[in-house]
Amino acid sequence: MLLSRLHPSYYNTLLPTSFHARSAPLVEKSCAERDETAAEIQFLTHTIGRVLAKLDLKSTPINTKGYETLLNLVQNTCRDSSDLYNGLFIYNKNSTELIEKLDVAMHAMKKELFGRLHGMLMKQLFESLDSK
Repeated sequence: MLLSRLHPSYYNTLLPTSFHARSAPLVEKSCAERDETAAEIQFLTHTIGRVLAKLDLKSTPINTKGYETLLNLVQNTCRDSSDLYNGLFIYNKNSTELIEKLDVAMHAMKKELFGRLHGMLMKQLFESLDSK
């Protein structure tokens, strides 16, 4: 949980007990740091939600909880305006870096998966050649 400037009595009395009851960590940050972190979190969330929306995911009779979470993410993020998402991109100095990191991560996952597939196919090919 992020905090900006609040009255000191709030920090000392109500806040610790309410966060302790929910087991939420208490992190003090300046307003600028809080805004930057919030913008990054929102931009990442909205980007993933909008990428998933491009997949045109549909509910199924056998949805898992994880899949339901993804469907809810799509619904929640795409309900917000494009202006909000564009603003999160334009006014967040780290947004282009985050998009690059997502791209690198996706390529790494594809490389890992296709590398395993290639290894399996090569093994099957050579096993079938050896058995002849």
